[in-house]
Amino acid sequence: MKTILNITLALVMITCLSVSSYAQKSDKKVATVEIKKGKTLEDALNKIAKKSGAGSIEAITELSVMGTLSDNDFKLLRTLTTTGKGALKHLDLTNVENKTIKNAQFADCTNLEFIALPKGLATVPRELCCVCSNLKQVVVNEGTKIIGRHAFGNTAITEVWFPSTIEYVYGYVFDNVNMENFQALHLKSLPFQWLNVARSDASEGENQEKSWSMIFPTNLLPATVFVPAEYVEYYKNPDPQHVVCGPLKDILKKMNAEDADWVEGPTENAPYLRAGNPLKRSFRWMRGTTEILPEPIK
Repeated sequence: MKTILNITLALVMITCLSVSSYAQKSDKKVATVEIKKGKTLEDALNKIAKKSGAGSIEAITELSVMGTLSDNDFKLLRTLTTTGKGALKHLDLTNVENKTIKNAQFADCTNLEFIALPKGLATVPRELCCVCSNLKQVVVNEGTKIIGRHAFGNTAITEVWFPSTIEYVYGYVFDNVNMENFQALHLKSLPFQWLNVARSDASEGENQEKSWSMIFPTNLLPATVFVPAEYVEYYKNPDPQHVVCGPLKDILKKMNAEDADWVEGPTENAPYLRAGNPLKRSFRWMRGTTEILPEPIK
């Protein structure tokens, strides 16, 4: 059996790189390492692999990281999550301090089965995990406001968590995902648009904000959408004062549930507004057999 490592990287205020704890549980080796300024992720992983006698870092299957990652650190993570180069399947970046990640950073990383993104990552970049064909679970942590197009397209998604800070999700984030396998989407915010969303932002051309798509590959939703108990009715029957949309925030503030743009749609296309599309329909999370349920209290 391959050695299984579960490595937690912790950034602490001491003066050297060291291993602060190490334990073996069955076939899992659990360790804590510290990354200091001037050291790299590879330094830390090699040190713990050597100390534990576990072999090469390419055998690591589970990894949790704290601190700030360099471009070379991200390149190493990409290598370790690529079939034939590493064995990393479970990657927790929750406590990584980076505020940005490059587009398509983990695209085609076919080892990945789980990823948790950094707290404070303002935007999930487009195509971040596109074509990660074994990716089943994604956690987008608090602080993220925008999710770029195709971020989790062509994956094996079954369950996803989005934060309360979400403001806009661009087109086809879950493109080519098998909706029969997408069993649960956990949301913490008021309803955001999932239908007739902009394809992408203006960084890819002015027309992108008037090019329309949806979040999912079809007009179906995941089997179950879990939301805060106090928001359940807003997901079923939204109104302009109880939805979120960063680009339309000022427009929605002035709108009521009887306005023509809300119930019938605007008469002309505009950035983030599709002519003839009732805004209410775009924010209403009721389709097919989808259930909107209160998130269970843990």
